[in-house]
Amino acid sequence: MACQCENDRAGCLCVVTPGLNVGITGGGTAADPIIISVANEYLVGVSGTGTVVTVTGAGDVDDPYLLRVELSPLLSQGWDRWYGSRAQLVAAGPIPIDTLAVVNPSA
Repeated sequence: MACQCENDRAGCLCVVTPGLNVGITGGGTAADPIIISVANEYLVGVSGTGTVVTVTGAGDVDDPYLLRVELSPLLSQGWDRWYGSRAQLVAAGPIPIDTLAVVNPSA
């Protein structure tokens, strides 16, 4: 959000732009305030053959998402595991199909 406010207290001119799965409604007045919402269904676990994926948490600061991926011991043999930040993942390029990539959100 970028705002430009005048010194004479005439108000501010703000531009608010939503991102992926973010909604913005309202005109920014007391009668019609700006409301920012996030789609809860953004993170969904999908289980497959030999894998169980679960997602818990509300996805907010007090109750962040917790993603758990369980692999069958037979499937995990021969898999490579990659750990790093999102920037490192982007820099690494395509991850091989037999690699489990884990992105550390705080890195």
